[in-house]
Amino acid sequence: MTQFFKLREARLILIAALAACLLLLEATTGEASSDEGTMAQAKAYQRPVIEAPVCEEPPIIDGVLDDPCWQQAYHTDEFWNTDDHCAPSERTEAWLCVDASALYVAVYAYDSQPGGIMCQETKHGGNISNDDYISIGIDADHTGDRMYTFQATANGTQKESIPGGSDTKIEWRGDWSAAAQVVGDGWRLEVKIPFGILRYPAGQSVWGVDIWRHHPRTNDCFNWPPQPERWDNREIAELRGLKLPRIAARPIIMPNVQTEWHDGHFRTNLSLDAKYTHSSGLTGVMSVTPDFRNIEDEVESIDFSYTERWYQDRRPFFVEGGGYFPRRDVFYTRRIPDFDVGVKMFGTIDRTSIGLLDAWTLGGRNDVALNVRQSIADYSRVDLGYVRTDRGDLDNQTYYAGARYRKILGRGSFSLSGRLFESHTEGGDTGTSWSVYARRSRDRGKPSFWANYRRVDPTFDPQDGYVPDTDLEGLSAGIRLWDSFENRRTEACSYSLSLGSFDHTDGSRYHDDISLGHSVDYRDGTWWNVDWSHSDRPPNVDHTWGASFGWNAKKLHQGGDAGIRWGRRGGADYLFYNVGQGIRISDKLRFYIGHEYRESDYPDDGDDERIQRTTLTFNYDLTPEKTLSGRVLTGSAGTNAYMSYRQAVRKGTDLFVILGDPNADQTQSRLALKAKWTYQ
Repeated sequence: MTQFFKLREARLILIAALAACLLLLEATTGEASSDEGTMAQAKAYQRPVIEAPVCEEPPIIDGVLDDPCWQQAYHTDEFWNTDDHCAPSERTEAWLCVDASALYVAVYAYDSQPGGIMCQETKHGGNISNDDYISIGIDADHTGDRMYTFQATANGTQKESIPGGSDTKIEWRGDWSAAAQVVGDGWRLEVKIPFGILRYPAGQSVWGVDIWRHHPRTNDCFNWPPQPERWDNREIAELRGLKLPRIAARPIIMPNVQTEWHDGHFRTNLSLDAKYTHSSGLTGVMSVTPDFRNIEDEVESIDFSYTERWYQDRRPFFVEGGGYFPRRDVFYTRRIPDFDVGVKMFGTIDRTSIGLLDAWTLGGRNDVALNVRQSIADYSRVDLGYVRTDRGDLDNQTYYAGARYRKILGRGSFSLSGRLFESHTEGGDTGTSWSVYARRSRDRGKPSFWANYRRVDPTFDPQDGYVPDTDLEGLSAGIRLWDSFENRRTEACSYSLSLGSFDHTDGSRYHDDISLGHSVDYRDGTWWNVDWSHSDRPPNVDHTWGASFGWNAKKLHQGGDAGIRWGRRGGADYLFYNVGQGIRISDKLRFYIGHEYRESDYPDDGDDERIQRTTLTFNYDLTPEKTLSGRVLTGSAGTNAYMSYRQAVRKGTDLFVILGDPNADQTQSRLALKAKWTYQ
């Protein structure tokens, strides 16, 4: 098998994979539908253009649909199942209208088996992925690039997505209303979305609007407008004639007070967050002396890795508008420690998006990040960016440029992108990195391809970035086939193959890899997957098998999984396994318990490793807005336990009480209280 990975042969295989992808592009200008009805509908589809109906009296948001405004509203029942290219299995009706301050939407979701309607989640912003819900999308700047989504389930539980990200406090994000009722032939929903919680340029009079219905019993999505071939945010309905109020030039102020008792000492920290949305659509955010200690960080896996793993940054300042800022290659915000003052500006003006951030510490550290994205066509764009960290004894700067071209081909697409980076450390080295990436995406049941050529200098060192590997040059490529099925026990399955071959920049071999994977999802919520990988990474030759199995994936807080990986890794005989189970005692009380174990046996009496960890968490919902929770982590590194109380209300003071430290290695004798509220 090792001979298979000789550098030249591996490269030939990878180049052939890329050539096949590109030849497929040249040979295919579109993908014909096998369904004549779908083809006819595709040819007949025209983007709906709606003159916004103005209601004389706004509806009462109660899910009843008996308000006079719905008689004046735009009405449609032309939903479509774009994923499966067919008519929906259940009927859906929707109504839209506006007044001087808000958009109103009503939906009647008919269901032939109303007893099967799922509405498990009750917490705002919780996990509704396995519930019946309606999703309303709004393209407020009418570019097709960044969408607001407002989702509500059959019991009225709400969840929203803000372009670029936002803090969790509802008054900071923007409040909206929804109410639902389950009835004998389905369920009904009414929604009010105030204009004032959206960002849009001054003078904007056109929005893009869409409505999706998630139907978990059949695992289908029904969408309006009825795009038959593929979903495209640039082809959703146009809501015209809007008389949108000018964005109020008034900041939102959010004071925070944190008091902590730790080892016999009291500490109080006052912090302030402020947000200002300009009439241009740009948003400015400032954070002064924030305290992030009470934010529960991700628990890092004990599974073996040759390189540093990437983990999400949950700190609110960095979450806010995070999608507008540079890529994590050069701007990995977890590199930035707590700071004293942070300011940022982000948003979209016409076809230009911008993100600018500056965070500094009184001790002398300063971190700056800038990203500018220009859309040059419907699916193509150019990015320019700059990141700098000045730490007194270290001054590091990174510049980058990137471009992406994308073309729609039938039910799929082809994309080609390239990126160039340069880092420079004052008094030190300058290094570059560049890559070219091609992808051919296709519809279900047809293979998709990708290929990536990448070079990273050994001196490339963006100090605020995430670059786990340097000193390499090579090519990786892969193929994936995914399919889903109707009226079968098997809901979906996928197959994947990936290859990689990389040298060091001096020509010596770095690593050659191959991996295979197969996964199956069943309609009852069980799933399994298997994979195999082989890596020639001198001086090690690794080969591992993996298998995992899950159950109750569609039952909220009741899912479980187990997995095992074994073989040779990192020069050692390797074994890793994990098992976890959610336990739902009642609608209010739930537990989760999980265990991980890893062992590495090295030859020649090396430093063998035995690492294990057990996690136990609990949550008790006093109300949908007030929760008691706790976690115990115990294992080879020690034991840490903490408990917390969280009050997150629609309006008023959010309150957090924590006994212990969620991110310490050992249990701490600590009591912390945090309160935050808003002024506008």
